[in-house]
Amino acid sequence: MSLIFPAIYLKNGCCMNHIIGESGTEPFYNELSANPKEMCYFLRSEDAKSVYIIDLNTFWGDYETNREIIKETVSRLDVGVWLHGYYDSINNIADSFQSKISRLVIDNIMDFSEDETKEILTKFNPYKVTGLIRSDGYYLYDKNVKTETELFYYAYKMKQSGFRRIVFSLVQDESLNLSSVLENLRKITQETQIYITFFEGIGNSRELWLLDKYTSSKIDSLILGKALFENYFPCQKIWRMIECYE
Repeated sequence: MSLIFPAIYLKNGCCMNHIIGESGTEPFYNELSANPKEMCYFLRSEDAKSVYIIDLNTFWGDYETNREIIKETVSRLDVGVWLHGYYDSINNIADSFQSKISRLVIDNIMDFSEDETKEILTKFNPYKVTGLIRSDGYYLYDKNVKTETELFYYAYKMKQSGFRRIVFSLVQDESLNLSSVLENLRKITQETQIYITFFEGIGNSRELWLLDKYTSSKIDSLILGKALFENYFPCQKIWRMIECYE
């Protein structure tokens, strides 16, 4: 079974995600969105095995606004926290580890040179730092523009550099077939022995079931935000009904 991480999009101290629940529960869920720490504890109460925080402020060069919230959240949770952000220097990467996160995901890993990447992996445990790759399953995308770089080549290059895992963001395209993409990812994991965490891109039970078939192929985890918060999966109805009467 794929390990599913709920994703919290954090901006200016507030959670951008909003849980859709039963009628009358809106004030409760709105309060959670205004308090990211409580949102994380709430997700843990729903049996989240880890929490994935995307620090949106870092995409505008702000590394301070959410730092204390993240640090306090990590210190109080009894599960690991992955932190995802945009980092313009190795110093900012180092500062992020002060929060005792379990893993750092560098959104702009492609911006770093080969030497800088080696320095990152030398300074930090390769099991604790990774990068996000945007792709249609075959070629890389850089800032939403398709490149001529093949996903296989870049994944192999990352593995050779020392990375143990990549976070894969599927660039949505109506012509794409999820089964074909997953089969290509399976081939990549077999050849490179790198693990893959799927980032968003799964929107219904059929797709979730399909992804789950590849768990043994090192495509072993999934990060979901909107789909989880807006109850794209039938089993979530039970949780929302229970919360309605608590």
